[in-house]
Amino acid sequence: MTIEVYRTQITEMVRANPMVELVASQTLSVRRLEMQGCVVSVIDDDPSAREGATDLLNSAGIATESFQNADEFLRSGKLDRTSCLVADIRMPGMSGIELHEQLRRAGTEIPTILITGFPIQSDRIRARQTGACGYLKKPFGEQEFLSSVNSALQGKQDMLSSYKHESASPWATTLFHEPWWLAAATNGTYQEATVVSGGQVIGRLPYMISRQMGFRVSRMPSFTHVLGPVVRPSVGKPQTALLRRLSIIRDLVDQLPEVAYFQQAFALSFADGLGFQERGFQVRAQYTFEIDCRESRENIWKGMHFKTRQHIRRAEEKLTISTISDPQVFTKFYLDNLRRTGRRSFIDFRSFPALFSETQARECGEILCASWPNGLPAAMVFLVWGFGRMYYLLSTRAGVDGDNGSINLLIWEGIKRAHSRELLFDLDGVSTSGTARFLSGFGGRLELRLIAERTSGVYAALRTMKRGLGWGLGNDSSAFT
Repeated sequence: MTIEVYRTQITEMVRANPMVELVASQTLSVRRLEMQGCVVSVIDDDPSAREGATDLLNSAGIATESFQNADEFLRSGKLDRTSCLVADIRMPGMSGIELHEQLRRAGTEIPTILITGFPIQSDRIRARQTGACGYLKKPFGEQEFLSSVNSALQGKQDMLSSYKHESASPWATTLFHEPWWLAAATNGTYQEATVVSGGQVIGRLPYMISRQMGFRVSRMPSFTHVLGPVVRPSVGKPQTALLRRLSIIRDLVDQLPEVAYFQQAFALSFADGLGFQERGFQVRAQYTFEIDCRESRENIWKGMHFKTRQHIRRAEEKLTISTISDPQVFTKFYLDNLRRTGRRSFIDFRSFPALFSETQARECGEILCASWPNGLPAAMVFLVWGFGRMYYLLSTRAGVDGDNGSINLLIWEGIKRAHSRELLFDLDGVSTSGTARFLSGFGGRLELRLIAERTSGVYAALRTMKRGLGWGLGNDSSAFT
């Protein structure tokens, strides 16, 4: 079917039924986008489904590339040309969702429509949480498919436009890189260093400036566990890609303002640490435990230490699990527990209501509470998830007599929720051997992060003096464990 015949058919449909005018206008606008160089890559191991999708797109005047699996697509060299990705969820090797997640973690933001002949709720939830712009059941209607592609391509054009005219870009590799998260966590005060090439942002580094002891410092925002640079991947030999990435990171670091102290944790590329180290930063290790909750619940349970399972069983007999919808309830409980033990909080909770509200609106955050039969809370935990990962972000417990399993139970509840969404569960921030012993009881594997720091001489001396006097300094990472 030629584009002229297709236009004629659309025109006749509009005349016969004005209700299809919107669909028609959307479909024809795809042609305008195609003339600007948009290409849709279709990945499906079913030849008939793959050919049907490409034929339909071609008939609408949209340029296409087709591949039988994700590996073929990644090796094709067509990644940079792809403006929209249509990927089957269930394929041999890497699934469509896994491909989408891998590209986003690598900093490649391609609007993705996921298609499947076997729709299940967990896939639908995971697709939404990882930022897919469409989820269609096969066989899908022609107009439904074209409308979805049109919306994705239009979104791509809007995204590229924002790259050219704004300092911040919308693509992210973790939940904490999302602009909405950064805006809520910093009350809109975060900034970004960016590197632009060919009119596109190819690197971004979010940061926040605050004041401490009269000095300008840059720490990660409260409730933000990892950050670091995001670099758009390149095509070519590994050594070429590494050198390009290091060059971009150096350019990003050189744009950072002068501060007395800088600290960020990186979750993705060890090469990022090398780039910071070349610019005079100290780079050290941080550890976390990670549980693959895509395994069966039975295997996850068996992977735990028997004493951990024992604590969970005993807590289940005494405590009831519920969700908390008011962030102030969590904040008060957290601060009251610290006062009871004579400690102070290093976390700025002023941004917590806005941040919690944003996670609720996006269905990517939850406060769980373990309560005694009299209704009093024993412990609470704040969980967030996105980009294929759930984070055990913050917990607190009353510490009353007879409670030796409330946190164990809440972590197990979080693991079950991660399992239902087929996510990894990040236990986060192992700072002491005692914490490591506790968290290792849940199984999982020890993972490495990097922390980049740079401190001025005066600030370092004053910090050492204050610590010697027992005053302490704010440190969110230690407060989370």
